[in-house]
Order: sequence, then C-alpha cells, then structure tokens
Amino acid sequence: DQHQTRESSAINGQRRTGLVGKVLRKLEEANDEIDRVENYFSTRRQKVTAELERTTQNKRQDKFKTESQEMLDAFEHIETRVDRLGQLASHVGERLMKLDRRRKFAEETKELLDHFSAFSEADDSLSTLPSYFMSDRNIFEAAKTAQKMRFIGERLLVGGTLYEHGDVHSAEATFAIGVQPGEHSGKELGTVVERIQSYCDRLENRLIANFDKASQQGNVPVMRQCADCLSEFQDGGRLISHYLASRPIFVEANPSLLQSELADSFSHFSEPMDVLSRWYKHCLESVKKESAVIEQVFPVPSQVVDKLVQRLFEQNVQMYLSIILDSTAVHKDSGGGGKAFQSRVQGHLRTVAAAYQKTKELAVGIQGVLVGPLQQGSIDVVAEADDVFRIELQEYPQLEFDLLDSLFQTCEGSNSKSDLNYSIVRKFMSWAKEAIDRCKLLLGEHLFADSVARIVSSNLLPKFSSSSSLLDQVYHYLLQGLHGAVSSADVSAATLPLPASILVAGDTANSGTTGVESLESFKEKAVGSSLEPVLKMVREITSIVSDFQVAIQRDLIDDLAGGMEHSPASLSPAIAADTVQRCRSLVRSFYSALEDAVAQALGAAITSFWNLLEKVVKSKQKKGDFRPSTKDMAGDDGGANFGRPTAACQIVLACVKHANRSCKTMLGDKNSGYFMEELGLCAFRVLKEHLNHFVYSTQGALRLKRDVTEYSALFKDLGVQQASDLFEELNERMNLFVVMPESIPDLVKEDLKISTADALTLVKLREDYKTAKVKGKTLAELFASGI
Repeated sequence: DQHQTRESSAINGQRRTGLVGKVLRKLEEANDEIDRVENYFSTRRQKVTAELERTTQNKRQDKFKTESQEMLDAFEHIETRVDRLGQLASHVGERLMKLDRRRKFAEETKELLDHFSAFSEADDSLSTLPSYFMSDRNIFEAAKTAQKMRFIGERLLVGGTLYEHGDVHSAEATFAIGVQPGEHSGKELGTVVERIQSYCDRLENRLIANFDKASQQGNVPVMRQCADCLSEFQDGGRLISHYLASRPIFVEANPSLLQSELADSFSHFSEPMDVLSRWYKHCLESVKKESAVIEQVFPVPSQVVDKLVQRLFEQNVQMYLSIILDSTAVHKDSGGGGKAFQSRVQGHLRTVAAAYQKTKELAVGIQGVLVGPLQQGSIDVVAEADDVFRIELQEYPQLEFDLLDSLFQTCEGSNSKSDLNYSIVRKFMSWAKEAIDRCKLLLGEHLFADSVARIVSSNLLPKFSSSSSLLDQVYHYLLQGLHGAVSSADVSAATLPLPASILVAGDTANSGTTGVESLESFKEKAVGSSLEPVLKMVREITSIVSDFQVAIQRDLIDDLAGGMEHSPASLSPAIAADTVQRCRSLVRSFYSALEDAVAQALGAAITSFWNLLEKVVKSKQKKGDFRPSTKDMAGDDGGANFGRPTAACQIVLACVKHANRSCKTMLGDKNSGYFMEELGLCAFRVLKEHLNHFVYSTQGALRLKRDVTEYSALFKDLGVQQASDLFEELNERMNLFVVMPESIPDLVKEDLKISTADALTLVKLREDYKTAKVKGKTLAELFASGI
C-alpha cells in the first residue's frame, strides 16, 4: 500500500507539474500580448498627441496673425492721427513764431521810432541825445542800434523798403515808421540820416579809443567787446587798419636805421644774410605774438592776420630786401663782360638766392603759426614771398646765362692753348652747379627743365655752340687742346729735317760721312714729332673726362635725381624725371661728340706720321731693291744683305713698333686697339701705293715678298689682324711677279681669283711685261684678249 501510495503521489506530482507549466506558458503568452497591445496603443497615443499639438499650433498661429493684423491696423490709424496732430502743431507753431516775430518787430519799431524822434529833435552837436546814446554803459547796444538806424534811413532816402523784397515785414515796417517810400527823401530825413552818420563816426572813434585804452591795460575782454561792436562798422575795417598801424613791427621799420644797422654789420665783418636773418626772426616772433592777441580779440581773427601778414611782406620784408639787394643790384648799363661785371653779377645772384631762401623759410614759419581759426583766411604766404621777388625772378634766368657766358669766355681767353688742366673743367663744373642750384630755388617748373638743360648743353646745330653751357665749354676747351696738338704734330712732322742717310741692318757708317743718323734715333724723332703730341693730349683728355664723368654724375645727374623732393621749386615728379632724362641725353651726346673728335685727331696724327714715313721711304727705297743686278746679288757681303728686308722696310718696321710702344704707354693697352687698327690700315694704303711705283724682276719680287711678309707678321704680332690679312693677301698677289709668264692665267683664275683688271695692274709692274710672250702673245695682248 505504501508503494502504491508513493506511485500515486508521484503520478499526482507529475500532473501538477504539467499543469503549472501550461499555466506559465499561458501567462507568458498573455504578457507578450499585453506588451504588444501596450506598444500599439502607445504608438497611437503619440500620433494622436502630435496631431493634437499641430492642430493647436495652427489654431494659435491663425489667431496670432489675426490679432497682429488688427494691431498693425490700429498702429497705422494711430500714426495717421499723430501725423495730423504734428502737422497741426507745426502750423500752430509757425503761426506763433510769426506772431512773436511781429510782436518783437513792433517793439523794435517802436524803439526805433523813439530813437529817430530823438535824432530829429537833437541839435547838430548831438549833446541833447538821450543817455542811451551818450553813456559808456550802453555803448555797445547803442552802436548796434545806430547802425540799424543808419541802414533804415539810407534805404528810405533812396526810396527802398526796410528789408529785402519778399519779407513779410517789409510793408508793415514801412507803415510802422510812418513813412511811405520816398516820402522823407527831402531835407528832414536827410538831416536825420546825417546826424545818425555823425553819431556813428563819433561812436566809432569812442570805441577805438576805448580799444586802445584796454590794449594798453592788457584788458582782453574789453578789447574783444570793442572789436565785436566795431565789426558792425564796415566789418571793423577801420579798427583793423588802426590796430595794424600801431603794431611795433611796423612802427619800428625805418629805412635809415636799417641801413645803419647793415653798415655796422659790415664793419664787424658780418654777412648781410646774418642781418636779414635777424630781421626775419624779429618778424616771425612779432607775428606769433600778435596772432595770439588777435585770436582772442577779433571776431574773425583770420581776416586780421591775413592783413597783418600781407602788410608785413609789403612793408617790412620789401624794405629789408631793398636795403640788402640794392647794394648788389646790377644795372642795365653795367656792361656785359669783364671781371668787375662777373663779380657784381655773381654777388648779386648769390645774395638774391640766399635772401629768397630765407624769405621762403620766413613764409613757412609764418604758415606754421596760422593754425586753427587763423588758418581760415585766404592769404597764400608763399605767394606773398614770391611777390616781393617779382622783379628779381623776372630778370632770372637770363642774368644767369649772361654770367655763365662771361665767366666761360674770360676763362677760355686766359687759358693756354696747348696744355689742359682739370682744374679748369672743375671750375666750369662749379659755376654750372651753382647756377643749377639757383635754378632749383628760383624757377618754377614751367621754366626749370628748359633752363637746366640750357645750362648743361645747348643741343643746338652746330653742336656745342653755346657760350653759356657747361658741356659746350668743356667740349670746346678739350677740342682746343686737341686741335693744338694736331697742329703741332703737323708742323713738327712737316718741318722735321730728314737725314741724308739712316743706318739700318747691313749698313756701315764711314767716319767722315755727315748727315748719317741711326735708326733708333730717327724712329724716336719720327714718332715724337708726328704722334706723341696728339697721344699725350688724348691721354690728358682721357684723364680729364674720367674725372669729369664722375663729377657730372655725382654733382649733376644724381643731385637732380635725388634732390628734387627737397627743392623749394616743388617740382612735379614728371618734370623732375624729364629734366634728369634730358641731362642724361645731353651728356651722352657730349661723350659721343668728344669720341668722334678724338678719333679725328688720332686719324690726323696717323696721317702726319705716314706722310713723314712716306717721304723717308721714297728717299730710302731704291729701284735696285726690286731689280737687282748681278753685282747687287753678289755684293760685298756675299749676298747676305739681299736676304734681309729692304732698308725702307726696316725703317717702317722700326717706326711702327716704336709707335705701338708709345701708344700703349700714352693710352694703355685697352685704348690702343683702335689707334693701331687705323695705323695698320693707313700703312697698307700708303705702302701699297708706294710699291706700285716700282718695276719688279723675279729676284726683286722675292725681296718684295720678304718686305710684305715682314709687314704682315708685324701687324699680326701687334694684334692688328685686319692689316695683317691685307698684307698677307697682297703677298699672295705678289706671286704674279714671281711665276713664269705661262703660269699667270692659271694663277689669276684658279688661285688668286681676282678680276682681270686687278691682275693687269700688277702684271704691268713685271720687268718682262713688254717682252714676255705666252702662246705667241705678249702679256698686254693676253690680257686684252681676256685670259
């Protein structure tokens, strides 16, 4: 039974376990369904809530728009009403202001009628006028009232209205005075106006007296009141004139005292400019002092200061300059030359330039004082400074050109014609630089560029023909030295006595022979007389131009290019650049012209040298040199002399070598190339022409080729390749003298490749020209038939 019970219990337990499992599964399924339903309804709730919010928001926006539009409409309505109220208030205000003006005008008119009556009833002495017009306590108000009465009276006298046409008060004012236009144009109104004018004059005198009294006491407020009141009287013109006339700077200006002060400065070895500086310093200090007072006292201080400065220049500065400049003034009848004229003009221009510069400095100093309220005036202080130099500026720069012309001519006349000295060129440069510095100071830009270019060079045709220009004078000075050297070389070479004989290699001198000279001695004389004077001059010119080039770049070009911004002439950058460019162009033209002149001088020297050698070669060259006899071929020395270059060739070789040494010594290796090229080309022309005067045998032609070979080798060694090539080509053509007659046609056509005419010129110099035959034809017939 227990066993059954246990089995039954076990079976029951299993059943209960199965039921619990089913229940749990059902619960899980129920939970899942609950979660799904909850999620579904949560999503639906969110959608419904969002839709509700959108709906609510839209309703709020619609309501806000409706309310906003209503508010805008209300505001527009309020603005319209405010505008209407503003317009109404403005209209009322204008009416009130017009009424107030009329009220004030009526009160003023009543007062003016009373004052007119007072002047009408007063006697001519005006002593019976009311105290309002006679008391010093009311002097400022009385002055304004009197000026207004005078204006009204003068308008009524001429039949006008009291105010400008269109004023709403014009008719009312005329009626208030109780007069119609033109009604009181007779004696009564005229008498009243005269009394008012007389009173104004007396009142103006009283105010000026009060101003003077306050000025002496240093009472600036009272001075200011008087000045304000007197501004009603012709804008205060009389007070301004009176005030300026009483200033110490004008009262103290006495020509006699100033001249005495200047004379005393000379006795103490002071410069006039020191005196002028002292005077100008006093002027500037006075302007500073007076400007401070004027600014505090006068209602329009710039107007008073303008007149103060204008009077200062017209009276004081003009007086100072007259005293300073009159002592150095150049009169028209002073003459145009001589050292006395030069000294006077130079002193005058230096004084003018220094005085002008100091006057400009004074103007700049005064301009610096005119600041703030004083700057509102219309005066141009720099123009005032220029105006006092009007006459001097008109005479300049012609006076400068006249001075340079006189200085250059005097210096040129006193210099040696043969020797050059850089000190002279430096003196020219200093004069021109001083003149250009004055141009920078005294000339405006409309004249500056042309004047500076004229001082530098004339740039005229013929070139460098001006007597008042720097480069023109330097050019003529250097050219004068060149011409002198060339002339000296021509004369020396032409008059050099030729020796009866010149000893060359192979010659022997007999003890009893006269007129014999060594080759060494002759070549020195030949080169020394014909070339060295010009070479020495070119060396001097090269040195001078080198120093001048540095000076003109530093003191002229660089100074113009770098100093324009400091020039008182206030040149525009375009004018300054144009001036520098023109000067550079003129300097380049000067160097080019000078190079041409030097080349011509060297060419003339070379011509003199070869003219001399040509005479020597002609006298030394013998016909037997190129047509030697059998005896000449044998000779005393066994023919050794015949194997050497001819005597004429040896002389030419020696002289050319010596000329090359002299050229390098005088001009240097760098500059001797051009000279030696010209000398070599001239040598070829002269020697070729010389050799065309001889007839050549075969043996003589060989000696000729030896000479030509020496010439070619010489110029090749000297670096003159062009001349060497010409002699080499000539040497090849000399083969026409050597070859057999039968070979001449082939030599001309195939080797030399020269024209028949050129070949015939040489063939005619053959010894056998008339006797030799080729294929039965003489050489003349051969060339005539066309080889």
